[in-house]
Amino acid sequence: MPELGAAVEHFLVTIGNRNTAKAYAIALRALTTEPGVGVPLTGFGGETGADRLAAWFTGCWGSAAAATYNARLDALGSAAAWWRDPDWLTGGRRHRLADAHRPAAAPASWVSAASWL
Repeated sequence: MPELGAAVEHFLVTIGNRNTAKAYAIALRALTTEPGVGVPLTGFGGETGADRLAAWFTGCWGSAAAATYNARLDALGSAAAWWRDPDWLTGGRRHRLADAHRPAAAPASWVSAASWL
């Protein structure tokens, strides 16, 4: 099971588009600065991990513009889906993040369309 920093880097090298990789790196590397790169990825699994991640995300990006918020949410959702494939991450729901902060400019459909993390 990789640590958070390694899991982020493993995911980022799989992204073929340089602009997407740069945008995703902003959100994901910000995640590694809060708890630290050496935190096991398993610390973000399950319901407790999802709550922890939602609290971090809201604190970090909650006051951002809707476009920024949604771009960071997409990065986190994509990484989490990729981390689930090799069973590095389990459980948790993206809706916790989407419901935690609803940017004023974001239509309700954006929030309800959010799937899982």
